[in-house]
Amino acid sequence: MRLSARFAKGFVRDPWRASFLEYLILGAMRMSEQEAQHDGESIPLMQQLLDSPFILLFLGVTIPTVVYIIWGIMEIIAIPVAP
Repeated sequence: MRLSARFAKGFVRDPWRASFLEYLILGAMRMSEQEAQHDGESIPLMQQLLDSPFILLFLGVTIPTVVYIIWGIMEIIAIPVAP
């Protein structure tokens, strides 16, 4: 059963509002998947990556953390030994 049918049954009575809520909840990623299914093509890996906000959030936190840790280790190694 489509999400809009569930909204139309109980939660939201207006079908237009149900389809709008469906678009907000499922977002553009589902629409691109549907377009790809209609065309018979698979969705490219890079598009799947960029369509996922949680993967982007994970990468946005992880990459700077790793870079700063490596940078800190390099700075500590560069300190000369006391005589």
